[in-house]
Amino acid sequence: MYDSINFAQGSTFGQCLYCFLLYCFLLLFTFRGNVSNLFIKDDIKGGRIFLFCGLLLFALTSFVGDDFFHYYEFMSEYRGQIFGDQEHGLETFYQYIIHYIKGNYFLFRLIVWGSSLSLIVLATRKFGANVYHTLFVILAGFIITFSYARVTLAMAILSLGVAIICNATEYELNRRLRLTILGLLITMSSIYFHRSMLPVIVVVICWAIMPWKKHIAKYSMILFPVFVAICSVVLKVAFEELFQVANAVEDESGMLDRAEFYSEQDSIIHNANGYIRLFLHYTTFYLPLLLISNAFRVERVLQSVEKKIIWLYQFVYLIFVFATSLLFMDFESETLFYRYLYMSFIPMSMLIVYMKDKGALTKMQYLLLIASFIVSNLFDLFGVVYGKMK
Repeated sequence: MYDSINFAQGSTFGQCLYCFLLYCFLLLFTFRGNVSNLFIKDDIKGGRIFLFCGLLLFALTSFVGDDFFHYYEFMSEYRGQIFGDQEHGLETFYQYIIHYIKGNYFLFRLIVWGSSLSLIVLATRKFGANVYHTLFVILAGFIITFSYARVTLAMAILSLGVAIICNATEYELNRRLRLTILGLLITMSSIYFHRSMLPVIVVVICWAIMPWKKHIAKYSMILFPVFVAICSVVLKVAFEELFQVANAVEDESGMLDRAEFYSEQDSIIHNANGYIRLFLHYTTFYLPLLLISNAFRVERVLQSVEKKIIWLYQFVYLIFVFATSLLFMDFESETLFYRYLYMSFIPMSMLIVYMKDKGALTKMQYLLLIASFIVSNLFDLFGVVYGKMK
């Protein structure tokens, strides 16, 4: 499938234009069924299959992301043996895949992103959200995030564990305890698929053991800057201690070295275009959080939604607090911030659909979200195409 691609030169104008047109094509055939008045009833099997295949195709041919070419470079160095984690930066799981598929890049992406999509569907079903509309929200707002790197598989595993924990709140104590333990085990297993999951696993453990109440969600937006300030102070102390320990003993996992590497990467803000791009991109994350938080301020909504929705919202909320607090660290770039912010996109998609399904988000609010998603992605994709024209 990739025989005609020159991986050494990176993406071309034609490849980037293809990604732009593919995104428009997928939107064209799924938009009406996801914004019409028949929103809840329009969950047809054909639509789910079309979106599943469309998202997978975009991930298989995601030429707009640098990692698409970086992974191939690693494949080209394949020699038939299993490498250590530190040597090539890939977790052992992916190295075993490469070993058994003989370095076939198409099969590698098919396995990783096909598994990711399947787990997203499973997590959505476990949570009880509409699969068709959840896949559409991912298409409209997070398709570049979904297809950019192997961490998507770890995110999907994490989301499955979180969905099981949320569902556990609907059962009696004994079954709830068993499901919560199962969810935590699945969540913790995500670290074997990407090392960066460790801080999020800590967040999940804290979230799972905290006695959440509905009134916390009601005042969550007001408390957001307070939590971010507290988290920033805690993280600064934690990072200082961890790096001191890493200097004193050998960091076999290489996680701290990778964290330091990402914190020193160059910022992508170089001009007005960069500011506009970042504003639109991060709007796709913070605008849903703002609208959902505002919905919970209404007593009727707060009392009518199921407990599992409150739990899922509070998990997404904690991810935002953690990611946002990284902006106030003494890092040279925002790389760590957006990497952890991205980890909210799957549960956020389920939450948006469920809130719209239950009437907690109005149709106008939902349309505003979808419009902001599409504008952001079109700006990103067209920007890449335009850059290749120069």
